[in-house]
Amino acid sequence: MLSFIKYMLTEADEKKENYNEHFGKAYEVATALHLHNMTSAKDNPDQAHKARMKQLSTDGKEAHDKLPEHLAVRANKAAHSSAVAYLESLKKNHGIDAKDIVEVHHTSKGIGHLTGKDADRIQNPHDVVIKTKDGKLHGASLKATKGTLSNNGIGSIDKAGANKGIKTDLTKIWNEGKKKAGLEGKSGQEVKEKRDDPKVKEINKETQAKAAKHHADAFNAGSASAKREHLRHIMKSDKPDVPYDYVNGEKGEATPSDQLAHAKSIEKSKDFKATVEKGSNLVKIHDSEGNHLATVEHRPTHGAFSGIQVNTKIGTVK
Repeated sequence: MLSFIKYMLTEADEKKENYNEHFGKAYEVATALHLHNMTSAKDNPDQAHKARMKQLSTDGKEAHDKLPEHLAVRANKAAHSSAVAYLESLKKNHGIDAKDIVEVHHTSKGIGHLTGKDADRIQNPHDVVIKTKDGKLHGASLKATKGTLSNNGIGSIDKAGANKGIKTDLTKIWNEGKKKAGLEGKSGQEVKEKRDDPKVKEINKETQAKAAKHHADAFNAGSASAKREHLRHIMKSDKPDVPYDYVNGEKGEATPSDQLAHAKSIEKSKDFKATVEKGSNLVKIHDSEGNHLATVEHRPTHGAFSGIQVNTKIGTVK
């Protein structure tokens, strides 16, 4: 599944069709192709490499052609900006010159085939990876805009929290909501058929707020070290298997992941606090200095009780 980029569309576009997946793929693939063409990878004679890049170009064109013109233009612009920013960071922060790069990989399905071992997708959010002539690997997590830092299922949050001292119980809360809405035991398709029912939508809204409050309460009840581990998980600041930069195409910026403001705060702050306004599904997390590290949103992605996720966005910390 593509770790695709969430891009803000106009309200009219959203009503016609959700183009996020096509936009994300077009943007990521175009970035990879720009990197290929701007480095020595374009001169790599390896036939497997050439075949992979040819297929990537075909895949990117298919995604590009599914977009309305204004989104296709945005995707291409963000891709070029991202490639330029990432190459500048590779040279400045990692000592990797464009002439040293011999392979570029689109890694939306993971990096295990490059590292030779299973790699946790949450902590290895690489969308592209470059390989140098001496075998060094480095990657980039691509964002056309500031976007969402991580998308997590409620089960993965519960499991990670239980292992690291934050008992969220989000699955239990959402199951209770489903039962109240008459959706207990229903298939995904059956849930979708009921998602526009006014009563179901209202109970879904109540459940979102309950999940957010419980998340905040569970977080605040944990020790400082447990909170830090939880933040590392939902904000993808655990040590990755392959180092990577966080790349923002809109701003034309690339920053080593361990140098991001929130990542440094997670390691240095003495404690953290979560707050949620009554009735809201948004949990805001601040460090002991009052810096806003993250906003965590509890919501379904495909209508009431359908595709339930916990999504984390970087806060306003600088």
